Amino acid sequence: LDELGIVHMNGRLYDPELGRVLSGDPAIQEPANAQNYNRYSYVINNPLSLTDPSGYFFGGIFKSIGNFFKKVFSEVRNFVSSAWKKTTKWLTENPMVMTVVSIIVGIVSFGVGLVAAAAWNGVALSLTGAVGGILSGSAIAAAGGFWGGVLAGAIGGSIAGGVNAALAGGDLGDIFKGALIGGIQGAASAGIVGSGFNPVIKTVAHGILGGTINAAMGGKFQDGFLSAASASIGQYLPGSNSGAAGLIKASVVGGTASSLGGGKFANGATTAALQYLVRNIVAQVNNQSSRRGEWIFPKGGSQNINDYDTVITNGIRGDRDAFILRVDTLKFPGYFNPSHGFISDVLESGWQKFFGFAGDPLTQGFAEGLKGLDHPITIIAHSQGTITATNASLFYGAVPKGSTFILKSPAISYARALVTSISNGGHLQFKQPFGDGANLWSPSLNPIKFASGILDIPRGFKTHIANGL
Repeated sequence: LDELGIVHMNGRLYDPELGRVLSGDPAIQEPANAQNYNRYSYVINNPLSLTDPSGYFFGGIFKSIGNFFKKVFSEVRNFVSSAWKKTTKWLTENPMVMTVVSIIVGIVSFGVGLVAAAAWNGVALSLTGAVGGILSGSAIAAAGGFWGGVLAGAIGGSIAGGVNAALAGGDLGDIFKGALIGGIQGAASAGIVGSGFNPVIKTVAHGILGGTINAAMGGKFQDGFLSAASASIGQYLPGSNSGAAGLIKASVVGGTASSLGGGKFANGATTAALQYLVRNIVAQVNNQSSRRGEWIFPKGGSQNINDYDTVITNGIRGDRDAFILRVDTLKFPGYFNPSHGFISDVLESGWQKFFGFAGDPLTQGFAEGLKGLDHPITIIAHSQGTITATNASLFYGAVPKGSTFILKSPAISYARALVTSISNGGHLQFKQPFGDGANLWSPSLNPIKFASGILDIPRGFKTHIANGL
């Protein structure tokens, strides 16, 4: 209504000269806001932040906030999309860098697969008691190790295949295809590695698998065959077959074979590296499926556990010689937990901590060593050993009633330790100092103590190695 100098607000009329609405607002949106009771004011006297399109309810601020976040989200999405396209383009233009990135993706992916395999092995082990009258425990462990390896290969290969397809600039269909083919290749490779075939048959089988997968991805059968077969042969050549050195060796052998056959070095190196990871992951799975500790008695002392009142057990990264020296010094037996590498040890302790009720070889060996005890004992456990000792009591019932648990740098919470002690009817000493790495694995109600676990990381867990615990 320009001729009258009045704005029609649909619901009401507004006079910009007066700064007031000509009729009262029947709605009160914010009873706690005194400005809202002035029925003739516009948007509670805050026209710079709010609007009132209907004449009755202000809501512009909510719309403005929504638009702001929508714009921010859009900007972030566009930035990420642009950065991703530039990254994938750069990777495809630099095949050697792409090879390194693909191998790193494979290491992480097969690490995830190993966690899944650890869960599988725990389930397989728990079946030992249930079907022990039909199958031997060793047969179940072997089956758990084989299929655990296949599971690890399938999961690791699937993740690696999908991620690498995305890094290559593929669309959603390419990513699904890469994940599917990677999963099949990983499972089949693990099956070949875990089979009882002789090395020649395994090499040919790897070659056929590699050639078939390469052809399915649009490459040449010959290139894939040479890369995979040479990677299998490479383990018998001079040089390390473990760790980073083994990975580099496999990559160079596979890449060289691919180049000699007319293919690309980068493709052959990637194929060989992933096959190396599968081979090592199967070895770790087999270690997990049959891994037990070792009962060690003092030199010149009794070999009967009933003749002692105290036993000890260690955590990750234990050194056998240091542990034996400690047993001889203390004059009582100990259950030694052998190390299979830091990552493997941490994964094993993770299984014990969260799925120990399903059983695990390490705890089973500790429990069997306590059989026949006719009196309470004192268990001195350190780090991962605290999980082994408490699980032996909670899930195997192997610790005599009324025993004492001395838990040093425990990898379990105080609550769990207390439940163990109460259920056993015994006593508990829980020693978790500040600056101990185990604090990271044992969330405490004290956040400062939990954070202090970070301080132990630079020490490389040398304390565990030095004292055999």
